[in-house]
Amino acid sequence: MALEIGSEAKGTVFKILPNVGALVRFTDGDVGLVHISEIAHEYVKAVEDYVRENEEVAVKVLGVNDQGRYELSMKALMPAPANQGSERRGGRSGGGGDLDEKLADFQKRSQQRLSAVRKREGRRQGRR
Repeated sequence: MALEIGSEAKGTVFKILPNVGALVRFTDGDVGLVHISEIAHEYVKAVEDYVRENEEVAVKVLGVNDQGRYELSMKALMPAPANQGSERRGGRSGGGGDLDEKLADFQKRSQQRLSAVRKREGRRQGRR
């Protein structure tokens, strides 16, 4: 049973790797890693606080690494908390738009600045 990227599956945690994640074995013997950052939406200090060995977990397949092990996520199957985002991290908000809008705005401002610098440099070279 080869798992497809993006598919959901159930497996059993057979080893906890402190500060790394949890190794999950599927019924066909395939193995995957749920990295500590993919266990929950909130900060995970200790993997053992969220999963235990021999516990069955639901995971989503994110990919396959060079060793043929699956890269897995538990948090991808959980609803995202409402308070996640720049407000939680104390970052500055760029107007609340999505990433594409922010990138477009950044590119526009960068082009304006670059144009002003080139214009200024052109005047300096003209004086010589």
